[in-house]
Amino acid sequence: MDKLMQQLNSNQYCDRRRRLAHALYLSNEMLVAAQVSDWVRVAALDEERSVLLTDDVFEVEAAESPLVAEAIAALVQANHQITCLAADLRSTLQAQFSASMLQNEASKNYAAVAAAF
Repeated sequence: MDKLMQQLNSNQYCDRRRRLAHALYLSNEMLVAAQVSDWVRVAALDEERSVLLTDDVFEVEAAESPLVAEAIAALVQANHQITCLAADLRSTLQAQFSASMLQNEASKNYAAVAAAF
């Protein structure tokens, strides 16, 4: 991804390509943050990135279309990885919540039986 960002930032490309390169950088930072479960940072970076990803960023000249296609693929891949990390966390939290609810129910039942004696 670093080489791709360097190519997008080269002087031969316009401002749209630089914004796309920065969006790729932010996507990578979002992935790093997601990997350490810093979801507040992920959300902040996503907000910053969404401002960059306007429709005109994806308008291409024929000469630069392979580069833009590669950038889009990298964005999609990063988004997919972040989504998978979020889904894994959601599943973990749901399991923990269910276990907590079962433990609370067991404690109530134990208290009720103990009170009966």
